[in-house]
Amino acid sequence: MNKFKELIKNPHFKWFNIFLRDIFLILVIGYINYSTNFRSWWVAFTTGMLVVWISWQFTDYLNYKKSLSWTLQ
Repeated sequence: MNKFKELIKNPHFKWFNIFLRDIFLILVIGYINYSTNFRSWWVAFTTGMLVVWISWQFTDYLNYKKSLSWTLQ
């Protein structure tokens, strides 16, 4: 149990947790889209916001990796 707590507190695991949460969010939005037969503009709008949000997080992750590589040099 202690190793699990250490893993969760690891800063590298934070990014994995964010992306895992986003995958579950994509699955939920995809199911809602499917259940409305792709006819809901609100769900389409939410899907667009989700794509933008995930791209921002991915960019932040890449910037984090770049800054980490600069500090290690």
